[in-house]
Amino acid sequence: MTGGIPRRLVGTWSATREVAVRTSAVPFRSVKSPVTIVVTIREDRSVDGWMGKAKFEGWARNRGMVGKTLDLFSDFVIAGRLTRSIFPDDTLTVNEISMPFDVEENAITGTIFQKESLDIFPMVNVQMTRQ
Repeated sequence: MTGGIPRRLVGTWSATREVAVRTSAVPFRSVKSPVTIVVTIREDRSVDGWMGKAKFEGWARNRGMVGKTLDLFSDFVIAGRLTRSIFPDDTLTVNEISMPFDVEENAITGTIFQKESLDIFPMVNVQMTRQ
């Protein structure tokens, strides 16, 4: 373990998926073609990467015993902020996001959520493999 996360999580992970973004003007706006999602998890738990054209910065943490006690559906979570639009039709230039995930063999699987005030909206289910 390093900084509360297993060493096997440290590295760069990627997937290509279609992403949906909820905007205030239009309930959902979806990308017409898949975007590449890349995250790099570092030993200090910092995370950065890209979702389409948007830059991601955040952190990762192990939910530990509290998560297991509350029976949360994942052992880990990445949280942070996307800056810039994900794709050309995306009207939002800043998104708060979270990605609860688990490790399954050589992949991390989870869902990326867009956070807006107290609401959260699923953007994409991912299975990311190590680059």
